[in-house]
Amino acid sequence: MSEALLDSTGHLSAAGLLALQAAPAGQAPPEVATHIASCARCQERLLVDGSPGPRPKPGRKPMGLAPSPGRTIVLLLLTVVFIFIGLWSVQRLMQQ
Repeated sequence: MSEALLDSTGHLSAAGLLALQAAPAGQAPPEVATHIASCARCQERLLVDGSPGPRPKPGRKPMGLAPSPGRTIVLLLLTVVFIFIGLWSVQRLMQQ
């Protein structure tokens, strides 16, 4: 395999990944295709580096659909407080 397509650890370099991305489907250089077929690390790099849009910051988990337990508790407490304020307001209006 050409040295320009490999980095010092034997994995695809940035130039190797670009050559793979630039090649039409099924027309990648045979050496690059052979390496990517057997290297999970380079496959992951290709998927992450080749995807458009924002990339997740390292060390942070993507947010799921449910809020964290702390936020859920705060939301519930605020809801209860607003319900009590509403009931207290209605009681004060009824006394007048």
